[in-house]
Amino acid sequence: MLKEFKSVFTQEDKSHIPSLYGKPYSSISDLHISEEGVTKLLKELSPNKASGPDKIPCRVLKELAAELAPVVTALFRQTLENGILPIDWTEAIISPVYKKGNVHLASNY
Repeated sequence: MLKEFKSVFTQEDKSHIPSLYGKPYSSISDLHISEEGVTKLLKELSPNKASGPDKIPCRVLKELAAELAPVVTALFRQTLENGILPIDWTEAIISPVYKKGNVHLASNY
């Protein structure tokens, strides 16, 4: 099944990658993260969404928004100041979702 799954992906030609000129991104040094803003965003989470890689249900994040906001705000601020993301934020869980047709064909996911 792995060969089938790999067969639907293209192999990129990496020998002719164009060069980018100028700054690759704009500065965000004036970005301000407030506890009130983090609380607001946590309270707006849908409790019906799936948990992330941390396995914390959105319902818990939403209901404990006021208690979690100071810690989450400090973590975001430290990340911006240091320019380093926690390793867990650089990983994702990816699951193929079955669409229709033969379950043994990777192109049906």
